[in-house]
Amino acid sequence: MPTKPTHSAAAFASAAAADRAANELLCRGHDPGGVVVLVSNPAEPWPEGGAVADVPGVGKVASGPGPGTGVLNAVGGAGAAGLTGALVGLGLGEAEAVFCEAALAAGRCVVVAGAGGPCDPAVVIARHGGYTRAVVEATRPS
Repeated sequence: MPTKPTHSAAAFASAAAADRAANELLCRGHDPGGVVVLVSNPAEPWPEGGAVADVPGVGKVASGPGPGTGVLNAVGGAGAAGLTGALVGLGLGEAEAVFCEAALAAGRCVVVAGAGGPCDPAVVIARHGGYTRAVVEATRPS
């Protein structure tokens, strides 16, 4: 039986916007262990303590020190279920994990935030130009 998702995710057009959203979540008291930034096709060199993984169908994906590093290490590990599986393991629902992988494949950056923080991640995400799977589905022509 699948567990209830504990995290939500949003895509951003730039790493700078994703970084601003993640920093605001942290400044507003969000748990640092619950905020992950994933960047597609990172500029080299990547900061010390970060992780870079080659994700089939996506290319290089990077994360800074913290929980995202574990996600990328899981992707690079033997027998890993890929990025989608690693994100589900982090606490995303499967549909959101697939959305994240597609966003990264399209060259976007992704912020994953744990639920239950002191502020609503959706408000912070929108303020910095991020969009969620729900927004994409709601704005898709019928």
